[in-house]
Amino acid sequence: MNLLLSLNQKFFEINPNEIISMINKLDDKKIIKGMEMCITDFSLFEKNYILRLSNLCKQNNYYLQIHGNSIFDIEKQQKIMDFINEISTIMNYKINVVLHPIEEDDKNNSNSNIYFSSILNYIYENNYNINISIENLNSTTHHLRLSKELILTILYNNEDLHFTYDIGHEIVEYGKITDLDEVLIKRMNNIHIHTFKNTFDHLPIEENDENKLKWLKGLEYLKYLKYNGNIVLEYDIYEVKGNGINEKVQNYIRSAYFISQYI
Repeated sequence: MNLLLSLNQKFFEINPNEIISMINKLDDKKIIKGMEMCITDFSLFEKNYILRLSNLCKQNNYYLQIHGNSIFDIEKQQKIMDFINEISTIMNYKINVVLHPIEEDDKNNSNSNIYFSSILNYIYENNYNINISIENLNSTTHHLRLSKELILTILYNNEDLHFTYDIGHEIVEYGKITDLDEVLIKRMNNIHIHTFKNTFDHLPIEENDENKLKWLKGLEYLKYLKYNGNIVLEYDIYEVKGNGINEKVQNYIRSAYFISQYI
């Protein structure tokens, strides 16, 4: 399994050159294989940042994938897919794009079905080098978000749709790791891992984490399934220990060594 870092707008205080330089300097065992970059607002600055990062990943032999944003309408998503296809040309492989399902009360997930079908059709019609991977979520106090069982109908209705299994969301939703449906296993192409405390999510995993036995079971389950793809350390960088963003990023990079002993 390959460990990836999770990057978003909170990293914009550091330019991509510095991030790559930190990884190259601190990760002498080459445990980190790449990164998943989040699209938040699709601003010009964000696009230029991702373009620069993709070129550096290509030059330094790091894998790059994208975490998209499902708040955008179909027209905006089409423009984003145009942009991500440019990234695929730079990287010279099919880019995996993670998207959340749409929050809805309809048990048939009709809005999400239409949403994902439209995006997949646009990719197909334009022959874009892109995979779309839907992520399981956990419900919150005020929002019914779709867990792994609830996204099954979306996967059934979209044969080319892949699955990002978020172990952290799984534990929050069910209190433990539960068996995956056969369709989820077959479509699984990406993993997110993080821990939580009370209502706080995407916390970094440390040695004394109270949820250690739960996410360890998740990693063991992946081994049982013979999963050999990417695992994204989806941590909120502001929650990583350190004074200032540079020190936090450095500690984030070092944290990959702790998880690597369990995969």
